[in-house]
Amino acid sequence: MPGAAPGAVPAFAGFARLLLPWDGRRYDETVFWGPMALAIMGGLTVATLITIFFVPVLYAAVFKVRRTAPSPTPAPADATPAPAA
Repeated sequence: MPGAAPGAVPAFAGFARLLLPWDGRRYDETVFWGPMALAIMGGLTVATLITIFFVPVLYAAVFKVRRTAPSPTPAPADATPAPAA
């Protein structure tokens, strides 16, 4: 899995632990950890989505990358031709 996902997914999961009510409290009842975890998780989510979708599109637009049709693979040099019928 290329990109930021290998780093963002475990970090997102770690902050989700701060957000979820493990001790019976909701995230908005905590003074510091809940809102901070929500802000960090939101930032990681937005940054990951930008990295996955927006950056490749911007790269393709700036460097004028075009899709090309796949070229047929040539036959191996040692292949014998099929006999004519």
